[in-house]
Amino acid sequence: MLGEVKLALPREGTRYQWVDPTGRGRNWFALWGLVDYWSRLWIYREWPCVHIPVTGHGLPGVWAEAGQIKSAATGNRRLPGGIPGPAQTGFQLGLRGYKAEFARLEGWDDARSDLDVSDWDPANGTRERIFMRYIDHRFANTPTELSHGDTSSQMEMLKLGMYYHLITGKASSDGRSPIDHGIDLINDALYFEPGWQEAESIEEQANRGPKLFICQDCTNLWFALQHYTSLGGHKEATKDPIDCLRYALHSQPQYIEDFIGEGDWAGVDGRASQLSGAVTDMTKAGRKARAFARNAQN
Repeated sequence: MLGEVKLALPREGTRYQWVDPTGRGRNWFALWGLVDYWSRLWIYREWPCVHIPVTGHGLPGVWAEAGQIKSAATGNRRLPGGIPGPAQTGFQLGLRGYKAEFARLEGWDDARSDLDVSDWDPANGTRERIFMRYIDHRFANTPTELSHGDTSSQMEMLKLGMYYHLITGKASSDGRSPIDHGIDLINDALYFEPGWQEAESIEEQANRGPKLFICQDCTNLWFALQHYTSLGGHKEATKDPIDCLRYALHSQPQYIEDFIGEGDWAGVDGRASQLSGAVTDMTKAGRKARAFARNAQN
């Protein structure tokens, strides 16, 4: 079980977005984060989110959940990391639809206009200024044959006015896999010194406390942090939120002095969202699986 340390979301910082396109027939998964002056990363939104309706679909439900699958060959069995929830499939948004959803969540002025989605531009006004966007390179950079030549999701999103940098998990210098390396980065970001909250200054709190905070509204990410094992491979139901969080840390987001802004940080239904420092640790299990375990101090 994850411990929680409730803190208010900073009102100023540099914002980023990370996207995992997940694959054919499944919805994208995305995270938004803010880096504050003290280089702490605050994950303040996920999509799909159980609290936020998807246009034309209503509330999406959960990304993954505990449970069993039924199989004629093996009977009922519990899968590592949970089973897929309703939010993983069914939206069929297309690239224009994803742009429209993301623009609506970020508060683009054009999202309330009569302009065609392809003409929407945050330069015309937006509640949140996103400094940089990242997308998984394996899907976004895969060529797709068209009658007029090859294209890719990255190229098509660029035509729609949203540029995504390609992000890939990086193997560590000692040869560990990108997934193992990413999990180490998550652990490092979650590390804190005992008593950090009692520090006299915010600077000392930042130096001694966690470098990663996660909004309580990010239900799917929290579930993934609690249940992901890696035993299910690429099909594990909780893999996508963990992948997005790995991308966030691999991208090394920075506080950019010339690109900060004070946003309207109203959360779901207008209530202020709180963020939690996840007090946890990822530990080795059998067959090099990874599981989130309760921190010793809890």
